[in-house]
Amino acid sequence: MNFMINIADGMMIYTLVLISILALLYILERFRQNNCEWELSRSQLMVCKKCGRVFLVKRLERSRQCPECGHAASRFRIPRTGV
Repeated sequence: MNFMINIADGMMIYTLVLISILALLYILERFRQNNCEWELSRSQLMVCKKCGRVFLVKRLERSRQCPECGHAASRFRIPRTGV
């Protein structure tokens, strides 16, 4: 078997393979980026009124008590600075 490919067809195949590899790498990077990055849910971030501990309320958990001291907690607010 003897396969003959002229230079134009060879360059076209090379270009298509290169573009396919780059597209695959881009898609894999987007999947990795979406799986690794996460955002902090402000509605789940709480602060204890008694001990000051900041913690996340787990998903579907109704209790908003501090895991450290058991006291009632309120939503966390970012402190404003006078800078």
